[in-house]
Amino acid sequence: MNNEQGFNQLDYAPLNYSSKLTNTIFKKDYLDEHLKAYIDNLNLLYVALTRAKTELYVRPYSPKINKDGSISMSDIGAFIYSVLAETELVDNATMQVALGENSVSLQKPEQVRLLLLFQNYPVFQPGERISIKYKFRDYTEPQQASLSAIDEGKLLHEIFKHIRYAGDVSQAVQQAYLEGLISIREKEAYCAKIEAYISNPQASEWFGPENNIMNERDILFPGGRKTRPDRIIFNGSVVRHRL
Repeated sequence: MNNEQGFNQLDYAPLNYSSKLTNTIFKKDYLDEHLKAYIDNLNLLYVALTRAKTELYVRPYSPKINKDGSISMSDIGAFIYSVLAETELVDNATMQVALGENSVSLQKPEQVRLLLLFQNYPVFQPGERISIKYKFRDYTEPQQASLSAIDEGKLLHEIFKHIRYAGDVSQAVQQAYLEGLISIREKEAYCAKIEAYISNPQASEWFGPENNIMNERDILFPGGRKTRPDRIIFNGSVVRHRL
């Protein structure tokens, strides 16, 4: 969020997270986010360094040493090095720090376990993986292909969920636009299409103001079975549902 005049009218402003933001009105927001990133990495480092039971090996990249002897704080490895360098624990020839002794080397020969080397270690069966396919449309592309009949039906179902009476069409289409289901260019077409469906003589009575409508409600039956019709229509003593 930003409080700069003009920009404070925006709820959110998508930005590229970069140090270039320090030269913009978003400098404070960038520095706040940068500080949080440092804290998150320190917390992660703390967890990594406090979970080992017998031995811990840390292999960060060697830091970049500037011409003046300072260290470029480009990653957490450079931070670790700079802290250890102040304790004089770093062997400058090997760039290594060793504390304690290797527990395996202290064991007696008969206590050393036989090491098994795996050429590969599968962690899943490819044929048993669940494949998830995502469908979306890029509304910035004017040549985007139209929806298939199945997808069109799913989209209309989502819109009809918000329509109880004939006067709800415009608001339901607007809701679909706000949720990113349709583009602004399609709003008018979907309003006309749905209003044409509703004006059908058989369907028009389902959307009359004399009805009490419930959309997408579960109906429970004895034994735990249930069904979920798209619409339940109450009209006096008459109850109808549409799937």
